[in-house]
Amino acid sequence: MFFGVFVMCDDEKYMCIVLELAKEAAGRVSPDPLVGAVIVKDGEIIGRGNYAVYGAPHAEAVALKEAGANAKGSTVYTNLEPCCHHGKNPPCTDALIAAGVKRVVSSIPDPNPKVNSGGIQILKDAGVEVEIGLLEEEAREINEVFLKYITSRMPFVVLKIAQTLDSRIAEDNGQPTTISSEESHKEVHKLRAQYDAVMVGANTVRVDNPELTVRHVEGRNPKRIVVAGAGPIPLESRVFTDDNRANTIVACTPDSASAYSNLDGVTIWEIERDRSGSLSLMKLMIKIGEERISSVLLEGGSTLASSFIRHKLIDKVHIFTAPVMLGGGIPAVRDIGPSKIDRALRLERTNVSTSGDDIWLVGYPDWR
Repeated sequence: MFFGVFVMCDDEKYMCIVLELAKEAAGRVSPDPLVGAVIVKDGEIIGRGNYAVYGAPHAEAVALKEAGANAKGSTVYTNLEPCCHHGKNPPCTDALIAAGVKRVVSSIPDPNPKVNSGGIQILKDAGVEVEIGLLEEEAREINEVFLKYITSRMPFVVLKIAQTLDSRIAEDNGQPTTISSEESHKEVHKLRAQYDAVMVGANTVRVDNPELTVRHVEGRNPKRIVVAGAGPIPLESRVFTDDNRANTIVACTPDSASAYSNLDGVTIWEIERDRSGSLSLMKLMIKIGEERISSVLLEGGSTLASSFIRHKLIDKVHIFTAPVMLGGGIPAVRDIGPSKIDRALRLERTNVSTSGDDIWLVGYPDWR
């Protein structure tokens, strides 16, 4: 019996390196894209780089600097179409042409209206061979936040649920409950460092009094968005009083804003109500986008998570399921609309792994 052997071509090998370089800057360049670049000549890498922090030189420029004059006649690999406009940096297309590169291989076009395949055309007009589409699926996943934000000006919303096997997130008494493993807690902190903001509902602040910061891993602290409901939130809560309170935002209706007016350093957003009388989640999403917050990690609780699901505002889901059964308690989600299996919300492109003793499911809601 013959078993085929998959052999990765050189182009794919170099693009894999590019994608890893791009991912190194996760959480540091928002709302810009994650971009890596590798320059190859005569089968050797002569330059590499990434867009390291917001406002820094672009990946192509970093790689070209390392390659120097040897870049002439080379092939440049990058996961995103080179830019062709003046912004915080000069156009990468100009630098590539000036360096005399022979070929550019990119994974996906840049949907930014200022680029929108313009970079590809400029390179072709200058006689540079251009290829688009290599490892496209992988490149789109790496930049899923940017791709949504740049085309819609709405944040990419990731729902995180930590639950028991019977889908409970807390005991009935409402006391703070630790469900996930230590390894899962670290993974959640990695997610916090990756996304621009973490969001919770008022009851989560009342019950858990969370910090919502990055502690178990290295990384920047996200902004903290508290969606205020009808009941009061204790003003002595950690998110309002700790050293990171300047990162805290309270989203509330105009008639309840006065309750938080004396909070030192905390930002208050007044969000109008929707037709049902609740704070409008759609208007909140628009406000978040206007503030250049391109991604949100929604951590709780069940009422807020259920509302986001009902309004079809979730883009991705992380579910950590501990190997325990509670037999009661607060459900992970409540009424989300569908009551028949043929209309139930399904996840696609799922990936299942373990985190400590927990089962870790990642997937994308299919809103069709």
